[in-house]
Amino acid sequence: MGLSVIYHFSTKVSSSIRIDLEVPGKWYTHCIHLHVRCRTQLVPSKITSQASVMGKKKSGSGKVDKAAAKAQRQEAKKAKQSAKSAKKDRKALGTDEEDIELILQEFRKKDAERTQVTIEAAPQPTPRANFTLSALPSGEMLLFGGEYFDGDVNVCYNDVFKWNLDVKQPQSAEEVQQAVKEAPSEAEALRDAAWKNISSPNSPPPRCSHQSAVYRDHLYVFGGEFATADQFHHYRDLWRFDLKTNAWEELEVKGGPSPRSGHRMVVWRNYLVVFGGFYEAARETKWFNDLYLFNLAELKWQKVSYPPHRQVPAERSGCQLAVHPSKDLVFVYGGYAKVKNVGEKSEGKVYSDLWALNLAPVLKRQSPTWEKLSRKGQAPSPRGGAAVTVHKQRFILFGGVFDEEQRRHTMQSTFYNDLFVYDMDRRRWFEFKLRGKKTDNRRRRKKKDKTLDDGTADDSEEEEDEEVEDFDTMLEKQFGYVDDEGNIVYIEDAHEEEETKEDDEQRSAKDIELEFEEETKEEEKVEEKSVVAEESKVEEPEEEEPAAPAPCPRINPAVMIRGSTLYVYGGVVEDGDREITLDDCWSLDLKRLEEWKEVLPGTMSHQIWKGEVSETEESSDGDDDDDDDYDDEDDYDEDDEERLKAREEKEKAKAVERAMAMLKKDEDDDEDAAKKAKKEKKKKAKSKKDSHRKAIRAEMEKLQEQLGLDDIERTPQMGENLRDFFARTDATWAKEVMQRPSTVEHELSIKEIKREGFLLAEARYKELLPVLERLNALELEQKEAEEMYALKKGKSKEKSRR
Repeated sequence: MGLSVIYHFSTKVSSSIRIDLEVPGKWYTHCIHLHVRCRTQLVPSKITSQASVMGKKKSGSGKVDKAAAKAQRQEAKKAKQSAKSAKKDRKALGTDEEDIELILQEFRKKDAERTQVTIEAAPQPTPRANFTLSALPSGEMLLFGGEYFDGDVNVCYNDVFKWNLDVKQPQSAEEVQQAVKEAPSEAEALRDAAWKNISSPNSPPPRCSHQSAVYRDHLYVFGGEFATADQFHHYRDLWRFDLKTNAWEELEVKGGPSPRSGHRMVVWRNYLVVFGGFYEAARETKWFNDLYLFNLAELKWQKVSYPPHRQVPAERSGCQLAVHPSKDLVFVYGGYAKVKNVGEKSEGKVYSDLWALNLAPVLKRQSPTWEKLSRKGQAPSPRGGAAVTVHKQRFILFGGVFDEEQRRHTMQSTFYNDLFVYDMDRRRWFEFKLRGKKTDNRRRRKKKDKTLDDGTADDSEEEEDEEVEDFDTMLEKQFGYVDDEGNIVYIEDAHEEEETKEDDEQRSAKDIELEFEEETKEEEKVEEKSVVAEESKVEEPEEEEPAAPAPCPRINPAVMIRGSTLYVYGGVVEDGDREITLDDCWSLDLKRLEEWKEVLPGTMSHQIWKGEVSETEESSDGDDDDDDDYDDEDDYDEDDEERLKAREEKEKAKAVERAMAMLKKDEDDDEDAAKKAKKEKKKKAKSKKDSHRKAIRAEMEKLQEQLGLDDIERTPQMGENLRDFFARTDATWAKEVMQRPSTVEHELSIKEIKREGFLLAEARYKELLPVLERLNALELEQKEAEEMYALKKGKSKEKSRR
């Protein structure tokens, strides 16, 4: 562990010590603020853990001018008041400001000290979210980055792990150490290790919500964000990792996408395709629908531009991309963005649309084209945070969440663990449920239209038991869809759809009436045959099997295909205010489609949530003991005497517990009172912070809506004077002047149009100047309050969905 102390004196009367602790792959920052009474100003300096900093006394005994001394005292007093006010504001907001750029700078300095690549056998990586897990040509998996939030501190990672699924999966660090000791050599220990941690010089800074893609012998990483508990910083850098030498290299190429996270990136031919994303700062919030191509042969970025009238997907992040393996098509599904309607506040929108991007024109140096596809078949319900992987000509979608706003702006979240398949050739959705593992005592249902008296039916059923249907066969035989007429059409009978429709149209009304009468008569006979039906059920009972194991519902897991096996790793699930970061892994054989198998159990049960939880959750947790008591009592309902005896014993035990509690009460009263007071104080502080944040946001939204500050061409930017404002926006004002009827009537010259445009810009500038000054002040508060709040409170559900 490396330790460095950076000693800062921002004013003559206040200072701060920031201690940076570096653990390989992690970066923590804690700030300690001090108040120092001194008369001299210390120059900022850096020291190590073994050094010390001492204030220097003034040298010389010359007489100081009284006016200068008075001015110095006044300046020190103002600085002290300013520091005190800033500290008070930070305390009210619940945060101490950290310079995130300085944190990253210190990380790069530490990273520069690494001189060689090291590979070590390691246990399973710690739980994390928003990482990337990529399948390598060698059959291994490569995990990079991610973040972990425990309700109080957010940790970002930049470590690299290789995962070998063909060896025994160790459950603990002790097992890994024991295996390394027992191995004949270090090389054999690495060969037999399930997880290998790779540490390389010149590594990318820690990040999450980035994208990774494998092309030949390299892993490419673009974008993402570095998040602390208070702030986050978006990246726009592009890195590649050599899978042979384990060396990182930053590709400093111009013309790439702007900083963002929550975007999506896939490999098509020799290109990286980057679409969408999200960027948020104090002054602006953006979602993107731009499309970039990175030529992996020439190492050049290309931005795809479209005419204004061209239909393209709306701005979004957190969508899913899938590349057709044999066609130049990329499919884009879903996503999330905040949409602002005229006269209304911005609202979160979950997209469920599907687009096809035709990249074939790129090969002819033309722009690709978009096509919006209709929802056919059994499409998934609207959801965010789902994950996608491609298998043959289909892509598989797993998981996700749907948020529904309830009364008093509470959010009800429904998490999913279902599977959907989209056939990229037929362009149709399918939902499938697993068949379940076959057992010897399981009775199969007989088919209605295939019963034979000579016993051949039993033989055919045995053959079906032995037969292993793959993923393609399952889609052909098992799935169907409901057409516009409400009829169930199976895929194997799709060619008969038109004939069936024509036959239905030729049926007369009389035939339909006769059928209706027959159906009525059949319904009248149902009661008479009910006894017979019950007897038949008794004769041929169908045993109910217990629910098969399956991954729990989750969002943003890593899903990938290895051979014909689907793997689901990690993700996030929420329990009220608690955010549970998963690190389990499940596999599904796409040839058998029988049941999920647990590969890694995960360490979720060991996680401790340090954040706040609602009072409802706390009370529900406290009620568990009462429920257990009732369950225990129910166990004795078979015999009255035993039940009464058990109750007596239980009452005696409770009496002993109450007595012990009374004896201990005096000792715990002071501690309980302190805890209660602390809880009340925390609750009041939370309420105060919430109201302060809401007031800031409300005032900013009011100012922005009243004066149309979202229009960057009509709004001065921070620190921009009138001359710079007009130089940047002169085309906008000239266009506005030229649209006037008087301009056409009087045939104004270019110089006169420019003069009139300057007058418009000047009027706009003077109108907005006091508003912008107030807005800038609010943005400084918002940077400390709103962004910190969104990250500290579970990283905000909005971020989890993208």
